[in-house]
Amino acid sequence: MNGNTPVHHHPEGIVYTDADLLREIRARLTQLSEYDCAHVSVDVQSCKATLSGSVKEARARYVIEEVVEACPGVQDVDNRIQVKPA
Repeated sequence: MNGNTPVHHHPEGIVYTDADLLREIRARLTQLSEYDCAHVSVDVQSCKATLSGSVKEARARYVIEEVVEACPGVQDVDNRIQVKPA
């Protein structure tokens, strides 16, 4: 890690960068086969994940948020995903 990369310490002593968290979140969303996450964007700043975009059903919005909250190192989630039924 260079001097310009912000690092965040998890209570268990693990160090995460925002880029690490973004990779992990994207990998987890890719595995959500029951929901279409193609129109969901993720940004991570200081261990806070901001979700934006749209999904077709309300349940997907909440499941995505739960998946992101469960990622080690994520301290907060700002869910701006909109529900736009087909």
